[in-house]
Amino acid sequence: MSRGFVCVDKSDGGFFESIAAAAELDGDTSVQEAIEDRGAERGVAEAFAPVVDDAIGGYNAAASQRVSGSWDLVGYGELLNSFHMSAKTSIVSIVSPQYGGYTTGSAFMQTNPEVFITCAVTGSGDTVKRNPHVPVTPAEIADAALAAAAAGASIVHLHARDPETGKNSRNTALFREAVERIRERNMDVIVNLTGGNGGDLIFGADEPLKLDPNTDVVGPDERIAHIVELRPEIASLDCGSLNFDDVIYATTPSYLRRMASTMQRLGIKPEIEVFDLGHVELAKQLMSEGLIDANPHFQLCLGIKYGAPATPDAMKALRDALPRNATWSAFGIGRLQMPMVAQSILMGGNVRVGLGDNLYLDRGTVATNEQLVRRAVSVIELMGSRVLGPAETRTKLGLRTVERVMQPA
Repeated sequence: MSRGFVCVDKSDGGFFESIAAAAELDGDTSVQEAIEDRGAERGVAEAFAPVVDDAIGGYNAAASQRVSGSWDLVGYGELLNSFHMSAKTSIVSIVSPQYGGYTTGSAFMQTNPEVFITCAVTGSGDTVKRNPHVPVTPAEIADAALAAAAAGASIVHLHARDPETGKNSRNTALFREAVERIRERNMDVIVNLTGGNGGDLIFGADEPLKLDPNTDVVGPDERIAHIVELRPEIASLDCGSLNFDDVIYATTPSYLRRMASTMQRLGIKPEIEVFDLGHVELAKQLMSEGLIDANPHFQLCLGIKYGAPATPDAMKALRDALPRNATWSAFGIGRLQMPMVAQSILMGGNVRVGLGDNLYLDRGTVATNEQLVRRAVSVIELMGSRVLGPAETRTKLGLRTVERVMQPA
């Protein structure tokens, strides 16, 4: 039986033609080997091979046949689909199966032809010991952000870390040093500062109201003090509470109203981070109250434990709930980072990668921010889309011009 699983119009060639060719192989040859043998870029091949192999495992009874220049998928005796479409769209056949089947609705036909990349440079998690490339000092964070920008990221999303401990920090001086170092060498890249600090609530193990010493909960003004002082073009606004395992990220509608109002007054566009559907509804409420301007920008955060999973269905549900005039990006955590890059493009979105969300380039190989951005660029271009630069991204998001960055309102 042949290994048929991917529906691809082979006329677009390249990466997808290589995958389609794998349908003709015997079970002794891995899909990754087939992709590499056909000359596709190794990095992208490695990014998708685990997902493809999972798909094969789930559809090992499938057989393919050639019909009218397309690959038809016959699974368990039933013709599931017959496509004759652009290869840019048919990557959904790679991403979807491991999550329970093929989704072929019109949502997957809205491939974004012009994609901007955000790089989450360092994040807030306890990851420093797991990857030596996670930047800690302001100088390291700035260098990593500049390397990511050179690789193709239009936006760099920044947290700060204590240089002594490597832990997340709300110290405005650390943010300032990192931003100033970036601006000394690059006035084009868009700087996005986190607004999500100061919400970590950890109950005591035996007496809940005796909070764990690692609790870090402050009021709305203190959460964005560094944003108010540094005036970035865009800053994240985490639009709801969520369980991060035993840590609760805690916020309230009243806190968010105050933070959104302050950002609006200063001309800072909120990047509305949503981890579940209720967060989208809360953002819509803020919009209805006039606290978030028209044409909002959302970041769909997928794969965080007890949040929305990194699956096509979850991404589609969040995307479909957004206001019609919204722009959006999405990311997946860990090994699902690159599959979610592809899925977001297919659904019309933009992408986020970086060490803030994923530490590995391949299984057992730690990544740098620059490497992750370059891989995302490869995925975008191999899907037939174009990577936007900072100026184009700034226009797309309606951000103020770079000359006004860090100037008093």
